[in-house]
Amino acid sequence: MFWEQTHDWVKNVNNDISKDDMIYYATLESQGIVDADVVIILLPAGRGAHIELGMSLALKKKIFLCSVTKEEFYLENTVAFYELPQIIKLIGTADENLNKIINYDYQE
Repeated sequence: MFWEQTHDWVKNVNNDISKDDMIYYATLESQGIVDADVVIILLPAGRGAHIELGMSLALKKKIFLCSVTKEEFYLENTVAFYELPQIIKLIGTADENLNKIINYDYQE
């Protein structure tokens, strides 16, 4: 299996951005979701990640929600959309979750 990152949002983290910058970054992030076969969301997530989650659901992407702790998935902390059956919730370190994603049976 070949893996390619479709968008690196970290490159756009900047405290001094304009509205035009935000529009440009949103365009890049949206295209990254469109181009992706698999979407990996790291929790805790902010507003932007939840928009990307919504886009991923609408586009029927394979979605992994990754958390270091199970507390993110407790009823009092979770988001209703996290409970949809097409979302795969992973709990573990970054390396553990990455290993689970790489070894996931994508034929399911």
